[in-house]
Amino acid sequence: MGAVKELRSLLPDQMLTWGEYHRETLFTRHELACWTGRTGDIADAIDSLQPLAVDQQHALGPTDPDTLFTKHDLACWQGQAGQPVLAAKSLATLRISLADVLGADHPRTLTLRGDLARWRAKAGNPAGAVRDLRRLLCDRERILGQNHPSTLTTQCDLASWIGEAGDPAGAVREFSSLVPDLEEVLGPGNVVTLTARDNQITWRARSGDNLGTDRESSRLLLDMADFLGATHPTTLTARHNHADRQGASGDAAGATVSFRNLLIDFERNLGAGHPSTELCRRGLTYWESRLRGGGR
Repeated sequence: MGAVKELRSLLPDQMLTWGEYHRETLFTRHELACWTGRTGDIADAIDSLQPLAVDQQHALGPTDPDTLFTKHDLACWQGQAGQPVLAAKSLATLRISLADVLGADHPRTLTLRGDLARWRAKAGNPAGAVRDLRRLLCDRERILGQNHPSTLTTQCDLASWIGEAGDPAGAVREFSSLVPDLEEVLGPGNVVTLTARDNQITWRARSGDNLGTDRESSRLLLDMADFLGATHPTTLTARHNHADRQGASGDAAGATVSFRNLLIDFERNLGAGHPSTELCRRGLTYWESRLRGGGR
């Protein structure tokens, strides 16, 4: 919220001093749109980025990096808004332009490839995403090295999509070998490390190995509260996953209680209209209905 407020106050001064189409003014519009999306107002972010891309194309040119970056972010926000097919289509086209302008090995081009794999998977092709991410991982290891944070993040994405593509045991194996590397390279309190631990627990449960997962999940939530804070968005997401696992293991009553408590924290910290809050609300509704239907 603070970033949005500061950028909104900065923008009129830049427009007055430099003009509407100055690169810095356009950049501030871009940052304002993205931070607005991060606060949960995805529709506003899209509505801001669409005309910005047109203005940048006019003022800077269609192949200027800033123009391409805005189109990249626009596609990702469209995916977040429930349009994964549109996001994947836009990113597939944009990948060619970005590689031509910045080079195939540029970090932003590599980032776009990861986003493209994600939205292809969300659009219904997780197996294709696994293939894309394996190729991306090879390139990241070659360009950045095995222990670069971006390389490790790609490994996390690959592990998750292996599970989504129908191989939960494979996802568990990937995360089991990856988490120690993350703890060594990034540290045990890094958000990527903690998220990987959460994903590892989730895929263990989905593969049918529930032995000890509740205990591990409780320990993870304590670690997240210590390292990130009890109300950090990643901690709240892990609590959501923990509640879902409770329900999936047969404890609909426990899941309902967890979601009720969690919804209060989501609304207080992210706002009632935030997408993550709405997802939590739907989780509560689901497990309440299961409980009324005779769940334990």
